[in-house]
Amino acid sequence: MKVLVPRHSGFCPGVKTAEKEIFRQRENSGGAIYVFGELIHNKSYISHLRDNDIITARERSEIPPGAVTAIRTHGMDRGEEEQLRKSFEVIDLTCVKVKKLQELIRGFSDNGYHIVIAGKKDHPEVLGLISYAESFTVIENLRELDEYTGGLGEGKGYGKIAVVSQTTSPEELFDAVCAKIGAALPVGVEFKAVNSICPVTTLREQCAIGLQDGADITFVIGDEKSSNSKKLFEILKRRSDNTWFVEDLDGVKKVLSGGMELRPEMTALVVSSSSTPAFVEQKIRDFLLNI
Repeated sequence: MKVLVPRHSGFCPGVKTAEKEIFRQRENSGGAIYVFGELIHNKSYISHLRDNDIITARERSEIPPGAVTAIRTHGMDRGEEEQLRKSFEVIDLTCVKVKKLQELIRGFSDNGYHIVIAGKKDHPEVLGLISYAESFTVIENLRELDEYTGGLGEGKGYGKIAVVSQTTSPEELFDAVCAKIGAALPVGVEFKAVNSICPVTTLREQCAIGLQDGADITFVIGDEKSSNSKKLFEILKRRSDNTWFVEDLDGVKKVLSGGMELRPEMTALVVSSSSTPAFVEQKIRDFLLNI
């Protein structure tokens, strides 16, 4: 069957840079390298790293004294980072866009702004971002947005508010947060908004949408932990019900075992999230091309 793959499918530039650097460091180190937390949200890739002596550590106590230790692409809490640097040789693999956002939040906070982040409260990136703010609110959905703006109307607001976004958060959420907070603010409150969503995720979504009308079935490849994977799937699922979220080739085979029939004359759209390695996508493409 025919397989369509949109531009920007797979690793984003930040992940590609992190991958290149950590394997360079591993080659030069002569020993294992540790990553504090998952480098990216993808189980297959974490296993791939482990096979190459790049070990994921969930706690600092799991890292041997003096070991070379990498900060994950999502960044981390700045207090924890300071402690990490006291004990280990640290490689900072934080995505450059996340790093710039951390500094942006720090600058706003130093100038007296209350920071509003459109994103997931428990996402590693957001957990790092909030550590750069003296005062902050994280808004995950429209219900929380209504609650927050209701408080502004009751005079529970701030003299200055700056809105930013988790880099993989939906554009719709960021736009709604900006619009509703801007409309609810009392006169005299200073308001700024910076769209910090990674443009690559948006471009990937747009390219996939452009190809989807020509496909009989769509496979979104990603990990359940990955925010940009879930967002991509939700966007494409709304456009076509015959859209499936899979982690790997086994996931595709599971869809087919449930009664889904694929024929040689059909066309499949295959699109990977920012945290899906090329070797996972390639196995799925090869399998589908041979139908």
